[in-house]
Amino acid sequence: MTRSMNNACRKVGSASNRAAGFTMIEMIIYLGFIGTVLFTVVLFSADFLGTGVKSRAYSEVNWNARFAVGRIASEIREARSYEPTLSTFGTDSSVLVLRSADPADELETVQLTGGAVTVTRGAGSPVPLTSGQVEVTRFRVEDLSFDGRSRNLRVLLEVTDTGDVELGALPVAVFETTERVRRLEGFEN
Repeated sequence: MTRSMNNACRKVGSASNRAAGFTMIEMIIYLGFIGTVLFTVVLFSADFLGTGVKSRAYSEVNWNARFAVGRIASEIREARSYEPTLSTFGTDSSVLVLRSADPADELETVQLTGGAVTVTRGAGSPVPLTSGQVEVTRFRVEDLSFDGRSRNLRVLLEVTDTGDVELGALPVAVFETTERVRRLEGFEN
């Protein structure tokens, strides 16, 4: 009977020793599982942060393009006339020279300068219509006047992100508008 009790004690003792720790296989499986979970969390976080950066870039590009096109359209509508001999039409870096409606009768020049669309009034310095976070890649103005009486101009503006942050494909916004120069100097629209 003593022998059977000793064997029973050994079995019980060895079972309690096994329950107190992990085997090597259990430890490897556990570490593999934890590693997979951590890897998935890191990938998800990186993708989430990248989406925020892309969203900011798209917002910046769209806001700048809308503002610039809106301001150019306003300048065209408020102008007394435009100067076809001083303007350059139909190129990707057009120059538009408008005659201001104010009493000083200044010329306004809208052009692409160093990746930004600028407006220059008279002999003043150019004022950029876009921020330094974007680059204007196309500023195209087309004269749609066909009979010498209508004063319609089409403006196309293409704006892209400057690429300060690696985004893969850079966001691009293309905005276009057609505006009519105000009716003065005997022109009928």
